[in-house]
Amino acid sequence: MQADGWKTATTTEALETGPVPAPHAAFTASRRTGPARHFFVGIGVWCILLTIAGFVPSFQAYFAGEFHIPPIVHVHAGIMMGWLVLYTAQAGLATRGNLRLHRRMGWLATGLAAAVWISMGVATVTALQQYAPDEAPFLVKPLLIQLGTMVVFPVFFIGAVLARRQAGWHKRLMALATFVLVQAALDRMHWLPDLGLPGFWETGLRGYVLLLLPLFAFDLSTLRRIHPATLIGAGLIIAMHGVVSFYWADEGWNQLARHVWMWLR
Repeated sequence: MQADGWKTATTTEALETGPVPAPHAAFTASRRTGPARHFFVGIGVWCILLTIAGFVPSFQAYFAGEFHIPPIVHVHAGIMMGWLVLYTAQAGLATRGNLRLHRRMGWLATGLAAAVWISMGVATVTALQQYAPDEAPFLVKPLLIQLGTMVVFPVFFIGAVLARRQAGWHKRLMALATFVLVQAALDRMHWLPDLGLPGFWETGLRGYVLLLLPLFAFDLSTLRRIHPATLIGAGLIIAMHGVVSFYWADEGWNQLARHVWMWLR
């Protein structure tokens, strides 16, 4: 029994750190990993549910006529949801061992990742152009996290592409890229308990508990350690949140943001 357990752990470790095997071998190996092989598919579904839960109140207010949403923001929302669906589908293909189609769909994912990044910038500028700084000063702070997301998302995605032959790194970096996109939905979950944390840490903590913690638990249950990609990714996300929190109430940042805001108008 002890030898069998060691063999299973060794096989899992090899799949996590070694090159992606041939499609048939990948399918066979995925069957040996048990229910854990569905983890990243579950993460994709979980991110979709979190996004719906976070944005439904905003859309309810929109349909009630409480505020206007520019058409480009609807396009942005569609692109973001498209990313979540594609990520989940790609995880499903990898789980079933259909790596040939998974790789083909990777080209679509690359184009969609570019669309995600561009739409974030366009939607942000469009939202700022709707108001003057004095009319919606509350938009200054969310601008920080949007900029942070636009920096971190491509880092994770490009890293995942470069590590596409290292399965453990690739799937975790893709999950982390998806996590930072879900942050906007978590920021809108005002119905969650307020812990009174300063700066952006309140929203950040939601991401740590709802997204990063399951990834840490998955690593510990399958590898008996935390995968380097998880550690590096979590560190980068927390560092980004630290920068956001540092400038959250900084008057210099607020003045700069207002000047840029007026220039965009």
